[in-house]
Amino acid sequence: MITQTSTPTPTKDPLTTRDRKIIATIVNQSDYSKNCQPEDVVTIWINSDDIVWVKMTHGYARYHKQSFKRAVAEIKEKRL
Repeated sequence: MITQTSTPTPTKDPLTTRDRKIIATIVNQSDYSKNCQPEDVVTIWINSDDIVWVKMTHGYARYHKQSFKRAVAEIKEKRL
């Protein structure tokens, strides 16, 4: 019997470094109690109630979709 070994193919991370910096900035400007660094951001998603969830290495934060979109736009505007 011949066995084949293969190395798992790494998946592409959908969040860029810039995305993580923006998300961490929003978390730190909110009333979330932890100091969020860009490397703490694991993933982000929007549920059916238009709530944006941010999963971090030390917990979760949630925001209303429209407020989160405004915060992203403001941060991008300041950095351009």
